[in-house]
Amino acid sequence: MKAFFQCAEMKDHELILDFIECLGTILVIGDDISKRYNWKFNPFLVEISENNLLQKIENIQRIDNDEVYENITLIMDQYFVCNDTEMEVEKG
Repeated sequence: MKAFFQCAEMKDHELILDFIECLGTILVIGDDISKRYNWKFNPFLVEISENNLLQKIENIQRIDNDEVYENITLIMDQYFVCNDTEMEVEKG
């Protein structure tokens, strides 16, 4: 996942949009895996949390591009929660 998240630091908006699409797909697959094996958590969300990769997702939201902002916000709203000033992985 760390190598994949290096893509999040690219400056090309089209590549960032591809990254967001892939991230969304990965998280959906993680949901499917956790349901199939009756796991409490999406394994990819655990990986993101344990490797402090959430900051890279938050940084994407700051990119000055409406499409990028809207797409990453959809993922953040679905998979992450905001506690005061910090985002964290949704538990369950």
